[in-house]
Amino acid sequence: MFNLIQINLGKLKNGEDLVLLIKEKLRASSILEGKKIILKNEDNLVRIKDIKTLLKKFLHREGLRKKTRILIDKGVVDIIDME
Repeated sequence: MFNLIQINLGKLKNGEDLVLLIKEKLRASSILEGKKIILKNEDNLVRIKDIKTLLKKFLHREGLRKKTRILIDKGVVDIIDME
């Protein structure tokens, strides 16, 4: 489990909506810094798998799921545009 999790948004434009969704669903504090979201996981309650599932649902709702990939490596989540 990681204390800090970084989500690189890539070309995703609506990072504010994703931050609000993370705060609502995972109850974790997250900060948007440019094209990155920093998630503070103080009590190690949030799993990377939960974040990936939430990102997939978010991308599906935005109509971007078939155009993007989610890659995870050691506490860093990358959203990559496949176009």
